[in-house]
Amino acid sequence: VVGAASAEGAITVTMNQAKIVKLSRAADTVVIGNPNIADAAIKDAKTIVITGKGFGVTNFVVLDLAA
Repeated sequence: VVGAASAEGAITVTMNQAKIVKLSRAADTVVIGNPNIADAAIKDAKTIVITGKGFGVTNFVVLDLAA
């Protein structure tokens, strides 16, 4: 599973495994483009855990309170 593009580029997440993404700003909302491929959970304001659920490519969008 290839996770979404971010400011740093593509994030690769293997199916049934998780990857921690550290943010420079606090997140308020995380949206996954295709939830059949990946899932996201906000651990704390600056840490997101992306879990691979299926094969394919998707994206994710992180919004802060100002967005």
